[in-house]
Amino acid sequence: MNQNDQKPNNQGSEKNHQKERKEPTVDQKVTNFFSTWIQKGAELNFHMRTGEVLTGKLLFYGRYEFIAQVAEDKPAILIMKHAVDWIERVPNSNGGNKK
Repeated sequence: MNQNDQKPNNQGSEKNHQKERKEPTVDQKVTNFFSTWIQKGAELNFHMRTGEVLTGKLLFYGRYEFIAQVAEDKPAILIMKHAVDWIERVPNSNGGNKK
């Protein structure tokens, strides 16, 4: 039996399988986060660079913008991402998370 007749080593395929399970990228994590907020209809505070805070529900997010409903009786608004310092979920009225 020569070297060419030997059975292939399965260790390489195990390593390839482990490489396929990658940690999600930051973009994927953020996308999942925004999608969850949209599905749950979460109330959010958009902290603007001007110091203003807009409270509403996220309806859509794109590469450069958010669309949010900040008042039930008014149309949704477009918020450019570069104008937002940070976004946070509005705490529940009972002061904690739902159980």
